[in-house]
Amino acid sequence: MKLFPVAQVGGDAYVRAISRSLPEIAIVAAGGVNQQNSSSFILAGAAAIGVGTQLIPTESIEKRQAKRIHELALRFSKFVQEARLRVPPRKEISAAASRITVAKCDTP
Repeated sequence: MKLFPVAQVGGDAYVRAISRSLPEIAIVAAGGVNQQNSSSFILAGAAAIGVGTQLIPTESIEKRQAKRIHELALRFSKFVQEARLRVPPRKEISAAASRITVAKCDTP
């Protein structure tokens, strides 16, 4: 589930609350993710981050700065990898516990 714009709706605290309430759902934190907070979203329970202009700045596209974009990608990747090493493994949810039951209601 993509949470966007995550920074404006509560940041890593919101991701933590959602991931604890719905541990079976993978969360992608996007919107307001930058180098300073990317690790926080992973540590809060996000499976991935979505990064836009913080990863590919408009100026870098206009000036064709492929090396700068590559360096930014390496930095974000490093932050995510390091954060994942600090995240405890998620508990597996049994098939029975993850089933959703829908009851049919004949009353209009």
